[in-house]
Amino acid sequence: MKATVLSKSWFGYAAALIGIASASGLLKLFGEHINPTTVALAFLLIILFVATAWGSRPAIVASIVGIVSFNFFFLPPFRTFAIRDPHNWIAFIAFMITAITVGQLSGRVKRRAEEAEAAKAEVERLYYELQDSFERSSQAKALKQSERLKSALLDAVTHDLRTPLTSIKASATTLLDDLYSSERNHAEPGLDVEGRKEMLRVIDEESDRLDRFVEGLTKLARIDAGEMENLPFDSDRFDVVTGFNSFQFASDIMQALREARRVCRPDGSVAVLFWGRKEECDVLAVVMPAVLPLLPPGPPPQPPRPLLSEGGVAEGLMREAGFSATASGDVDCPLLYPDTVTAVRAIASAAPFIRAERHVGRDVLEAAVMGLLPRFTSADGSVRLSNRMRYVIAKRG
Repeated sequence: MKATVLSKSWFGYAAALIGIASASGLLKLFGEHINPTTVALAFLLIILFVATAWGSRPAIVASIVGIVSFNFFFLPPFRTFAIRDPHNWIAFIAFMITAITVGQLSGRVKRRAEEAEAAKAEVERLYYELQDSFERSSQAKALKQSERLKSALLDAVTHDLRTPLTSIKASATTLLDDLYSSERNHAEPGLDVEGRKEMLRVIDEESDRLDRFVEGLTKLARIDAGEMENLPFDSDRFDVVTGFNSFQFASDIMQALREARRVCRPDGSVAVLFWGRKEECDVLAVVMPAVLPLLPPGPPPQPPRPLLSEGGVAEGLMREAGFSATASGDVDCPLLYPDTVTAVRAIASAAPFIRAERHVGRDVLEAAVMGLLPRFTSADGSVRLSNRMRYVIAKRG
């Protein structure tokens, strides 16, 4: 690096000497009566060029050589360093001050520009390091938040299931205890008709409540292909309808888009995000092919589906479904994990991987995924899967 800088510096000095010498030779071709102002401007251009290209030190050399050449060749008496005319003294001093000042200022501007460029590069480096750290931290926090939400959801579901079950169990136990007691004692049941009716009414009401709750959970958990073609919502209900990595899995993409339009208000929008081209997505190009053999046997092959990642395909389908695209493009969506264990847990939580786990077992699935990760693991143990997603935003037509 030091040798390169030194070589560049010497080249600047050589350019200063050759430039002034060449300009002097060319200007002398016009004779001894050439205007000194023309000579001064020509030398100043060379000094300015040297200062801009190589900095202030070569520019100072160019200024000194230019001053000497200006006096020796172009101010009478020629080929001497003597100056007889006072006006020429003024021209000489003005040229000397201007040449040195121009060289210094131009060199300073170049130095400041280089410092600004270096500062910009340093800021960009720090920004990307900060962004990378933030993404890793966000990913870890998101996983922890997901675990907390999962626990909270399980607690809520458990509570809502146990409440009606507890009432049903208590009422049924009361009726059975009363019946068994009367049989043992050969006596009339302790509960009268109204008491038994009340217990049966509790069982009936709590059973209905439990049935409604289970039905709600079933609707909430509908993730199989085909559900997007029949959304459980009223028409014109939402201002914005989003489909993140979902429409490409619908058994009928066009019908799914029409359903999205149905539930979208007339002035509403739809935002669709889906995988980009396979070669630009590590998940599609590397991870999925390794997991496909672990999936259970599927239904017979279906007709070819439109590739939404191809330019214009998604926009055309949305236009046919009654939308007018307002924006579209590609965006980088890397998957970042702090370590391989977290990466395996996160990747294995996707629907295709869950089906593979049910078919071959979690140990086999995790071993398959873990075997893919070394090529995506950095020196600090973090994992990065690069992916490029495509998005389309449209208004309902």
